[in-house]
Amino acid sequence: MDEAFIYLIKVNIALVVFYLFYRLLFSQDTFFVIRRFCLWTILGVSFVYPLVAFSFEEEQKMAIQQAVVQYAPNLLPEVSVFPEGHQVSVGVWDILRFCYWGIVTLLLGRIVIQLVSIVQLVYKGKRACCCSTSVITLSGKITPFSFFKWIFVSPSLYNSDDMQEIITHERIHAEQYHSLDVMVSEILCAFFWMNPAMWLLKREIRRNLEFLADKCVVHSGFDRKAYQYHLLRLSHPSAAAQIVNKFNVSPLKKRIMMMNKKRTSRMGLIKYALLVPIAGLLILSSNVQAIVQVNENVMGVTGQDSIVAKGILLTLMTSLLLEQVS
Repeated sequence: MDEAFIYLIKVNIALVVFYLFYRLLFSQDTFFVIRRFCLWTILGVSFVYPLVAFSFEEEQKMAIQQAVVQYAPNLLPEVSVFPEGHQVSVGVWDILRFCYWGIVTLLLGRIVIQLVSIVQLVYKGKRACCCSTSVITLSGKITPFSFFKWIFVSPSLYNSDDMQEIITHERIHAEQYHSLDVMVSEILCAFFWMNPAMWLLKREIRRNLEFLADKCVVHSGFDRKAYQYHLLRLSHPSAAAQIVNKFNVSPLKKRIMMMNKKRTSRMGLIKYALLVPIAGLLILSSNVQAIVQVNENVMGVTGQDSIVAKGILLTLMTSLLLEQVS
């Protein structure tokens, strides 16, 4: 099993752990800005923690070697699992690797196609100033959406009051670069398409962006109930692409509940500090696994006596690791 495959396994494990942790503690509060930072932290730590490794000093290495000499003098000689001349087939892994990267390529290609369609809309649409904001007007029944600094609307479908709410909502997406979150989550889903936790994290990222935009719209002075009724009146289910920030996205019920929810107490911010010990445990578990693997390679033997020696050696290594951490 190569190092790249082990790295991917560790990242996938972290994504599952962090998603469950997020759903349990963070998904119901109203700290939308903090939650956005939290989601970025989750993604970052998931990819970085497997690269963090503890290194033993030369004295610690000598102590480990002395333990091997002291506690394993009478171990059985190493026995080969496979007979001479036997070759392990790698054909299955090659096929799985080809299928994995093939699906990744298809998903990345889908993103590229959507990007091309958005660029085409930029050239097809007409630039106009709507509610003191530069927008790209489109014809037809298309849900208003934004992509980075571009805001796309169909002015003929809405009255002036609704248009002000729409433009304010999409301008918040554009000014706060919410499309960056969407693009990163889409690309990560392409690479980790087998992990349901990544798809669920993408959903949480997009929901939180909508909660954040809705909150800003309401705080801008628009009537809360009128804005919610406006969301319910919209009947256009689709936009030009899935990688954009749409004005009306599902589930509306969840968005309306969050707008009407009582503001979470600031004491709730304390729970976000729990991300630190979770990340520490992941780093520690990653290093313990590496130590066990090194231990097995150093021992290089089989038999009942080796079990005792490995247990003693693992205990010694763990104590050295804890001393280094402290």
